[in-house]
Amino acid sequence: MSGSHQKFGSWGETLAARFLEEKGFTILEKNFRAERGEIDLICKDENCIVFVEVKTRRSPAYGPPETSITPSKQRQLYKIAQAYIATHPSENMDYRFDVVVIDGTPQHYEIRYYPDAFMLYTRVILFSRLFLLTAAPHEPAHPELFPSNAFRCHDRTTDTHQYG
Repeated sequence: MSGSHQKFGSWGETLAARFLEEKGFTILEKNFRAERGEIDLICKDENCIVFVEVKTRRSPAYGPPETSITPSKQRQLYKIAQAYIATHPSENMDYRFDVVVIDGTPQHYEIRYYPDAFMLYTRVILFSRLFLLTAAPHEPAHPELFPSNAFRCHDRTTDTHQYG
């Protein structure tokens, strides 16, 4: 990734972190790397650890940013989340995947927030030193944008904000 792309992506991640903090989230990690990938933000929202994918785009030339979070990307994020959970075990915590989209430039942009965008598994059950994730049988909050066989902690709606 070129320097200007990294700088632009970093701007989007900083903006997303500030946006989530204003909503009451606590940022636990930024750019957590594992399993040949990265989760942009890991946050805490009440009793839920939230893995956040941030997508930033300057223009709609390649389609909406949401379309780049494919089922394959979701599986990669799930593997990274598993690595985080294995190294940061917590009892009685729920887990979910949110998406924050930053569309535009620093002068004029829109933030779209998708809580419970896609989910694969919930609650960690501790059996001695073995960590298992248990499946939950309900649909993601945004199946039309982020298709997967998923679960959710909370039922929330998309949140859109325009700036500039």
